Amino acid sequence: MFGIPGMIALSLLIAGYRKTGAPKGGRPSFFRMFNGVVFLAFFGLILANKFMTGSAVTPLVMILLFIVGLIYQLNQLTTGQTIVASGPVARRSLEDISSHLVGLHRRDEGFSRIVFLDFVQALYNAAYAGFATPGYRNLAVYIADDVMATLGRELAGSRISAVVIGAMSLDEVRVSAEKDSIVVDIEANYTKERSGLSSERFVARERWAFSRPRGTISPPPDRLRALGCPSCGATLSVSELGACTYCNAPIRSSSLCWRVTRRAMVALEVFSTDGLGEAVPEQGTELETIYDPRLAKEAQALATAEGQPTADALLESLRQSTILPTFTQMYAAWSAKRWGAVRHLLTDFLWEAQQHWIRAYVEKKLTNKLDDLELGKVVLVRVERDKYYDAVTVRVFASCRDYTVDAANKVIGGDPKRVRRFTEYWTFIRSTTRKSTAAPSGDAKQVDARTPSCPACGAPLDRMGSTGICGYCEAKVTTGDFGWVLATITQDEVYS
Repeated sequence: MFGIPGMIALSLLIAGYRKTGAPKGGRPSFFRMFNGVVFLAFFGLILANKFMTGSAVTPLVMILLFIVGLIYQLNQLTTGQTIVASGPVARRSLEDISSHLVGLHRRDEGFSRIVFLDFVQALYNAAYAGFATPGYRNLAVYIADDVMATLGRELAGSRISAVVIGAMSLDEVRVSAEKDSIVVDIEANYTKERSGLSSERFVARERWAFSRPRGTISPPPDRLRALGCPSCGATLSVSELGACTYCNAPIRSSSLCWRVTRRAMVALEVFSTDGLGEAVPEQGTELETIYDPRLAKEAQALATAEGQPTADALLESLRQSTILPTFTQMYAAWSAKRWGAVRHLLTDFLWEAQQHWIRAYVEKKLTNKLDDLELGKVVLVRVERDKYYDAVTVRVFASCRDYTVDAANKVIGGDPKRVRRFTEYWTFIRSTTRKSTAAPSGDAKQVDARTPSCPACGAPLDRMGSTGICGYCEAKVTTGDFGWVLATITQDEVYS
């Protein structure tokens, strides 16, 4: 019996070296190691007392310590750890994904990668934030029963709020004789509230596999994003028989939409803002630029459609009208922690993800300053066109003095005297049916990022909330309907 507490103590020491979210090796948790040392010391003292005095109370104390140590150990093994639920899966090559996307477009000209990822975001939010609500079972239209059951077990007794998706990427695209399938990697964070316990925020990386039968045709973007009935588009409401309560179409196992057939939790850990603002060495800046295999053909096609003679001319036009003003305004808003000032320049997805970090800086009373910002070279790396959207990805090369100060204006991270050079991949999107607006003279104009007003009515943007809707004309201006908007920012060390 006396050896068990000692084993628990040693396991606590080992627990100090468990991974804490780092991709390899992790770092030691000194708090857990300290507890292990204390537990081991108590064990030694009590054991010595047993042999020296023969006290009868020692076994009871040992049992109590064993129970306390066991509870502590179980808690540490289930809180704040990286949970690996599936083995590593090698990412498919860019050429492989690109070729299958082309095949998917041939089958279904209405398929849009941009709209599909909007659908994934909406479904992910509904699956988590809508858990335990009356209409949650309706999601079985889009999520297989076994996946719904797994989610139910993971979220049992919890309420999920403030869901923020940080990144999404296509891991695999397959077009076969029987079905179309897409695997999406999702990185997100959310708050979990449990009755009687303090709420915790988690960071999750998941892999969701979607499929649909061959011959399925994509619905219009508004219908797919709304998660409505795949047949009639009405608000999702499924009867006990698995049919739409509006049009009576059988949709529980519908062949009219994408459906999640598999889901894997790749990693889950407690979110922490410890270390926010600390200097982190730049990674990936020296890596070679990654170009899409179809760049030359697609870039020239877009240039021709825009009335530009070459892809270089197209890029220069985009640099002046969109990339440079977005770069300048966005980073100024970041340093000022006035993220609402650039609401009109970013998609909902990107704005919400960055707003999450702005709140973290505000809560910590920190400010990340980016002085002497300078945009250098801009390289066109990808052009994607479909029925509904054009997308342009560029690699931006830039520099600034990057440092963080606290409420007393004391530097806590970075170096205000050192120039930091960095590169990122930016993707802009624009609707193919973009609307022109009327200038005061009555002439039509195409709005760009240099226009600090509503692109639909020309009014100031002082009434635009987090939804991206103009408070004067109620136009949604962050979907690319009126011009290019920034959709994603990807760090160069993870771009593929």
